Order: sequence, then C-alpha cells, then structure tokens
Amino acid sequence: MALLPTSGFGALDLEWIIADATHCKVHHHAAGARGGNEAMSRTRGGVNTKIHVLADSFGMPINIEITDGTTADCTQLIKLAKPFVHEAENLLGDKAYDTNEIIAFAQANKMSAVIPSKSNRKEQRDHDRSLYKLRHMVENAMWTLKQWRGIATRYAKRVSSFRAIVHARLIHIWLKVL
Repeated sequence: MALLPTSGFGALDLEWIIADATHCKVHHHAAGARGGNEAMSRTRGGVNTKIHVLADSFGMPINIEITDGTTADCTQLIKLAKPFVHEAENLLGDKAYDTNEIIAFAQANKMSAVIPSKSNRKEQRDHDRSLYKLRHMVENAMWTLKQWRGIATRYAKRVSSFRAIVHARLIHIWLKVL
C-alpha cells in the first residue's frame, strides 16, 4: 500500500495512527496447499488467519500484515508503523500492544503512545483516555474490510492470493473516499 494520497481530498491524516488485528476463519478447502499451509493456525475457534491493520486518523486502513491466527498483535506493530513514524504524533492501540519495545519505539520516534497498561504491569503508565476512545475507528475499518465474504472467511489456499483479495478490498474502500 505504498501509493496512498498524501495531499488533497482523501489524503492521509497521520495525526495519530491506530493499530488492531482481527481473526478470519479459514474454510476447510483453503487448507492443504502444496508446500504446507500458509498463515493459518489452529486456535480454540478452529483454524484462523489474522489480519493486522494500521489505520490513519480518519480510520482509513493504510497498512496490513497477514499472519497465522496465533501470532501476537504486538509483534507486527513496529513493522506496520515504520513507514509512517515521521508524520504521526500519536500511536493508539489496545492492551495487546503494551510492550516495552513498542513504548520505546513510539518515544524514539517522538510519538505519544496512547496504549493502556496491562493489569500485570508493575509500573502502570498513564494514557490520554479521550484520545483512546477514538480507537474504535480501526474497528470500523476492520468491519468494513470483513464485509466481503472472501475476507471474513478465507477461501484462498495461498497467503499471496488472500493478501491480493485484502488489497483489492482496500482499494475499493479508498476509491469510495477519493
């Protein structure tokens, strides 16, 4: 997703960037690709794939990563956010992103980390609660993304095919704005 508008109507607003992830069920016909299953793993709810989403201030998806369903959300955030760190002022995420590495990454890039502390953190950090309420915008982006049946349930055997479907949906979402 490198060709996103940077000025004019429909341009990125990177005052804050918001991260979250969502599970997608994997249809049983998607399993069994030659060379092994790609980006799918067994969880309590069956076999899943996870889409990690980074959204801008308007809630528009600006970067994605696809992993297996058991990959921790915090492991993908830095990779997703790196292209946007020079412009973003705030990094929003839920408790899944409360790691020392992510907080240090935000501070090193002069971003404010609006991430609530996990309950087991010895030193609880404070965060901007009013700004944190805007995190629902990435949830809305994921809801819009998963309105396509082929994304809510993964039917593609190869992760490259599934990524192409997700990118097609992202293009569709962005074209509605432009």
